[in-house]
Amino acid sequence: MPDSQVRTASLFGVDETLAMTARRAKTPDLETMVRVAANLFHLHGYQNTTMQMIASELGIAKPTLYAHAKSKGFLLGQVFQRVLHRADTVVSEAFSKADPLEGVTCLIDGQIRLSMMYRDYYGVIYGDQRELPRDLDDAYQAWMRAFVANVSGLIERGQQAGVIRDDIAPVVAAQAIIGITGWSARWFRPHPSLTLDSASRQITALVLGGLSADDSVAGNR
Repeated sequence: MPDSQVRTASLFGVDETLAMTARRAKTPDLETMVRVAANLFHLHGYQNTTMQMIASELGIAKPTLYAHAKSKGFLLGQVFQRVLHRADTVVSEAFSKADPLEGVTCLIDGQIRLSMMYRDYYGVIYGDQRELPRDLDDAYQAWMRAFVANVSGLIERGQQAGVIRDDIAPVVAAQAIIGITGWSARWFRPHPSLTLDSASRQITALVLGGLSADDSVAGNR
């Protein structure tokens, strides 16, 4: 796969210019509505969260919420949209690095930081994927296949350069990286002895220690 080729699923492609905005200053914008919905979905589960609960948390009337978010399913789709769009940005930045190992490092750090910033969103993705409408679920599956292929391509590039071990299947490495970085949203809680930066460095060292063709590389990054 060419370095510049990063595939995405169009149905989950986000055009930020199309985001709905509030008609009145006192009405939260769509970004806030999605954030509050994600928090409630994560806390209570999608099925147990109602539009009234979301409206009450936002401090608006339910008809006002419906005027900007047509359904609970729409808000769920928006939760997925935001994470997938930003994950595509992370992998694009990783591909922009000339050094394949630097690209892998960029990918790991970016994905960990994304999972921390959108912890509730990741909880919803892991817990409520089955609630997606059929068309969005199909789009999510297509996006995931493309995302795995993109990360696999990053690994393949390193193997071709001789800096990543060639005895590990790229798809295995890709799925491991995606799993490790995404799952950090479930367990990682920053505290003085384990900051986000140090956790990112340690996870990067762990992954590169297993992937690098040069045993000394992981310790030097």
